[in-house]
Amino acid sequence: MKSKFFPNVIAIFTSLFIGYGFFAFYVGNSLQIQILTSFISFIFSALTLVSAFGINYETTRIGNVINFVGTTFFTLGLIFLALLMIFSETAKWIVLPMGLFSLLYLAIIYFVSKSGQ
Repeated sequence: MKSKFFPNVIAIFTSLFIGYGFFAFYVGNSLQIQILTSFISFIFSALTLVSAFGINYETTRIGNVINFVGTTFFTLGLIFLALLMIFSETAKWIVLPMGLFSLLYLAIIYFVSKSGQ
């Protein structure tokens, strides 16, 4: 695995803008949930975008599978987080599902990268 500098920079700045978007468009009253959702959206976006587009993998087949899985998890994760932000009133219902979703993503890309195809 090799890291690519410019795609990583683009992924980090994109994640920063997504985190700010979640902060700016929050409609509830709780500042704690507003800050938490913006932080979680930044971390989740950076995790999926950097691992999908900012890293060269051993083979192009593994890279293509991880790019597809990363893009899919990125899209579903942000939709899921937006729904949680709208309908959740406590922080635990935002942190736990997104943490499990992130761990599931990390497990999938770990096992795909170790498959050796």
